[in-house]
Formats: sequence, structure tokens, C-alpha cells
Amino acid sequence: MKKIFVIFSLMCCVAASAYEVPQNTQVITYALPKTMAEVQVEYDHVVVSPGIFWQYAERYLGKVDVVTEKKEYFQLKDVKLRTYAVADSNKTFALAAAKGLPQLIINGKGVLVAVGDVAVPDAKRKPQAEECHESFDKKNMLPPLTEEQLRAGSMAKMAESTAKMIYRIREDRMNLLNGETDAPDGEALKTMLRKLEQTERQLTEMFVGTSEVKHKTTTLPLDLADEGANRVLFRFSSVSGVLEADDLAGAPVMFEIKPDKVVYEFSKKTPKAPKNAIYYNQPGRVNIKIYDDKNVYIARDVDVAQLGVIVPLPGFVLKPGHGALLNTATGAVKSLK
Repeated sequence: MKKIFVIFSLMCCVAASAYEVPQNTQVITYALPKTMAEVQVEYDHVVVSPGIFWQYAERYLGKVDVVTEKKEYFQLKDVKLRTYAVADSNKTFALAAAKGLPQLIINGKGVLVAVGDVAVPDAKRKPQAEECHESFDKKNMLPPLTEEQLRAGSMAKMAESTAKMIYRIREDRMNLLNGETDAPDGEALKTMLRKLEQTERQLTEMFVGTSEVKHKTTTLPLDLADEGANRVLFRFSSVSGVLEADDLAGAPVMFEIKPDKVVYEFSKKTPKAPKNAIYYNQPGRVNIKIYDDKNVYIARDVDVAQLGVIVPLPGFVLKPGHGALLNTATGAVKSLK
């Protein structure tokens, strides 16, 4: 849980202030949020390898669609958008700690959370996106060769012996399912069937081949103020994975950011405020679209704190028994008391 606390500090200079605070005066400083964004590109790195008996797959198992040589490639799976807030250095304010000033509740980033007599809900920690490498190396899961296979004398005979083992496993599983053999019921039977299925799959991979998959995530920054259309965000290659936007070796993944003109134009007028005002945001809004020639991965509106206007809280909020709860992501008012 993020610690929420009330900050009292001495400052002579601030990036921005509601009014000029005399020197050597105890002040309270707070900031409104700035909306940041990042794009999370999820993709797979796949390595396929032929099985040791791939040449005999059709003869003994009747399979023709098998891996015959080692290959590796990248597959784009998904593109996600994550927004988060930081303290806006251009919207930092200082208030003289005078008598009658309502309590200001500020989070660990220095962003204003609440003013006055309001209940503040506990902040829940959200998991952070990290680059992820999760691999399933099926080559290392193959069972060791049995004595029967090793005594076969040639690769063809070893393949034939392995194929016979596969057919015996299939027959044993069918007998279990049909109740033709003595076997335990319930979970014990399910365990036996899972074991037979796993062994059959591992033996079959000696003919059809194996795959090793690494799931990866690459995180890229996105400037929400960078409005425009048909811009290259990054490129993706089946040979190299995620590439820089100017690397022509990959296919482009595009983005466009369009501001909401109604909200944006309205935000250009900031009401005049008294010297002891406490401010909140009326955030701007943009429409974000991320796409390529086949898919639209993102198409949604996002509230952007820094594209809006700062507005003073109503005067009654500063009085005893009243207060305001703010959205720490945008700086907007969530509720008034």
C-alpha cells in the first residue's frame, strides 16, 4: 500500500505557485499530476527443431507435416497501452501554512490526493510491467531412449521401435478409457491418463519436431502531446522482433493521437483565483489509435492531465467539515463534501 501523508516543508522557490509566499514562511507544497504513457509490445520468439526420427515420420506414423530443419522466428502477439501519473513540475504550488488552512493529503509522488475532511481510500499497488522471458524448452523434456531402442542397431529400427511404443501407449489409454483393464478410479485414473498422454507426446516429438517459445514484452514510451496521424511507433520483423521506428527491416506499427478539440479549446481559459486557492485539474482528452496493416491494437480515449486547465476548488471546500477527493491520475475532482 502506498504511503499517504501530509507534507510540511520549507521552500523558497517552487516551479509554480498559487501566489508569492514570503521568505522564511512555513509552507505546504503540492503538485497536480502529469499523465504519462507507455506501449507494451508482446511477442514470441519461437525456435523449432527437427526430431531425431523426422525422416521416418511418414513411414511409421503417417505424418507428413513435420519439422525438417531448425528455424527461428518472431511473432507479434499484442500491443497494450498503459498510462500512469507523475508529479507535474509545471503545476507545483506552495501555500503558506496559515491558521484555518485545510489539511492537504499528498501521496508519495507529491501529488495532491485530497483536501479537507474527506475519507481517502487505500491505494492498491498495481503490478508493474516488466520484460518477461518465459521459455518452454520441449527438447529437454524428451524421455531417454529405452534398452529396446538402443539395441535396435540402426536409426530406422530405433524409429520403428519408438513408433511401436507410441501405438502401445495409445492402446493402453484406450483400454483404460473403455474399462477393459483393472485400473483405479477417480484422480488416480486421471493421473495415469495424463502420464500416458505426456509420454506419447514426447515420443511423437521425436518424429514431428519440438518448439521452444520465449514470451517477451518490450516497453516503449509514448508522448501524449505528440499529436498527429500515420506516424511510425515501432517496426516489427519476423527475423529480429521489435525494431526502431526508422529501421526499414521491419513492417511498421503506426499510431495516431488526436486531441479532443472541445475539451482542449475549453482548457485554454484559466479562471482568476484568490491568493489562497487550492487547485485541481480539468483534464484534456486525446484519442489514441495503434495499428498495422492487419490489426487495430488500441483505439480509445485517454484523459490527459497536462492538456487540461487548472481550476481553483470552490471556496466552501476550504471550510471546516468540507473537502474534496481528487483523481490522482488526472487531478480531476472525484467527489466533494
